[in-house]
Amino acid sequence: LPGASAYDVEKLLTKPIEDAVSKVGDVRSVISTSVEGATTVVVRFNDIGKGEYLARVTDISREVAAISRSFPAEATPPQINNIDSSNAIPAATIVVSSNADDENLRRQARFALKEIERTPGVERVSSVALNDPELRIEFKPDQLQGVGLSPVDLANTISAHFRDTSAGKLKVNDKRWVVRLVGTQSSPEYLAKLPILTSVGEIPLGSVADISRAREKSTRLVNYEGKPAVLLNVAKK
Repeated sequence: LPGASAYDVEKLLTKPIEDAVSKVGDVRSVISTSVEGATTVVVRFNDIGKGEYLARVTDISREVAAISRSFPAEATPPQINNIDSSNAIPAATIVVSSNADDENLRRQARFALKEIERTPGVERVSSVALNDPELRIEFKPDQLQGVGLSPVDLANTISAHFRDTSAGKLKVNDKRWVVRLVGTQSSPEYLAKLPILTSVGEIPLGSVADISRAREKSTRLVNYEGKPAVLLNVAKK
């Protein structure tokens, strides 16, 4: 779906396809990945014979063809491909899912990723939908104007203070020490206390802006059996 965001793709394409293929018999799991302009839905079957498998693939094709009639006119026709051990690139695909799309999901996914990376024989582990955490600053226009600051002034001040700075080296007796000033922290409370110089004097950032934990904008979304998830692709050495 050209030009559509990952969220629109999930709503207009991914969810209808998931609902359609879930009706087919012998389906073991359904994993989807929604990105800007496209979606991938992977259907895994139970252990069945070749004849039954071909019949189920036909059922999948029929269900997808039927639901695709309700897709937006700009959507390209869906393609159905068979994936087996001869054409699947990852050595393993691991799904970490949760009832909520929150930081606990991403924390558990990062823990799983690090543990898998330590496994002998694993060359690398790539992730899908493991978005980095952020601190979000939403300034209050009226309060900002009242102290004579523009949004650009505020952004420049934050950039100047919220960073780690190297202060050189210090020699004490026969030892050398690297001096580093730490100005970044992941705490919204710390950032709210950051001093901002204004026309009425120095004020804390929290008095002119709301600071909260957030995460980078999602360009890829993963769902496993209808729940938000993070996908880990494992490549072996």
